[in-house]
Amino acid sequence: METVLRVIGDVHGRYQRYIDLTRSCQNTICVGDVGFDYRPLEYLDSRHHRIVAGNHDNYRAMTQHFLGDYGEYEVPGFGKIFFARGGYSIDRSARQFGIDWFPEEEMSEGEMACAFSAYEKAKPDIVISHECPNQIKDMIPFFRNYSFGPVPISRTSRLLDVMFDAHQPKEWIFGHYHCDWSATIRGTRFTCLGILSTKDYIV
Repeated sequence: METVLRVIGDVHGRYQRYIDLTRSCQNTICVGDVGFDYRPLEYLDSRHHRIVAGNHDNYRAMTQHFLGDYGEYEVPGFGKIFFARGGYSIDRSARQFGIDWFPEEEMSEGEMACAFSAYEKAKPDIVISHECPNQIKDMIPFFRNYSFGPVPISRTSRLLDVMFDAHQPKEWIFGHYHCDWSATIRGTRFTCLGILSTKDYIV
């Protein structure tokens, strides 16, 4: 038995630990927020170790490890997943443009319309995204102690809402909220991965 796919939570600059988590797996997909310096990724084979970009990623220096904005990706030896990048930085006012904040952190409205069309056509069994649908946020432990006012409804979470309403996959894995949590909602098993937490698929 071996791990054919490992999904890895946000990295936030903990590059060595991230690389260590890739070593015993055929393939990995990280849910984003790797950091802003991608030189450590040169040690990873981009054919097998991929990233769904988050809001704390450097959109001016993407490597081949990063999947695109959205779409189907066939994991070698595993099968297809559907991915959708992006998220909103609630701390953007404290960040520097082009250094640790990038306006591309969320797809444009046009890109999101195309992403929805692709999702409707694919009707995937497994979705991997950085953000999650807005309608499930009040169930995530992160928001139980959220004291910064109303929960922000980003363009990304609205997109994921309409995607989920249109089709309920078997599984949906995401990060962004730095906690480990799982629940089945309308037949879909949602899993939030904390920083460098993992979900393995073994054959």
